[in-house]
Amino acid sequence: MTWDYVINEANKAIKQLQTFIVEDPLNSSFYQEKIAAVTLIRQEAIDQQEEIIYETLDKVAGNYREHTGNHMRLRTFHDDSIHSDYQKEQEESEDTWIR
Repeated sequence: MTWDYVINEANKAIKQLQTFIVEDPLNSSFYQEKIAAVTLIRQEAIDQQEEIIYETLDKVAGNYREHTGNHMRLRTFHDDSIHSDYQKEQEESEDTWIR
């Protein structure tokens, strides 16, 4: 099972639950709770998928730097403080980046 599969299934479930709300408005609070739970699952899957992508991009950029001595910017935004020092280093050596 892939994260894409989880995300797609969550999207389908949310659409189905929204249909139930329209068809059965008396129980809408029950369906809203289910939508909230599925939305959390979907967001976690998105976060996990993005983390895998970011790790892969970091690995590719690290390998490139190791082999060439130059930096490579593969993403424009990263809010993880772990990488803030690396990002500062990247910004200081902008002339060696491949864009």
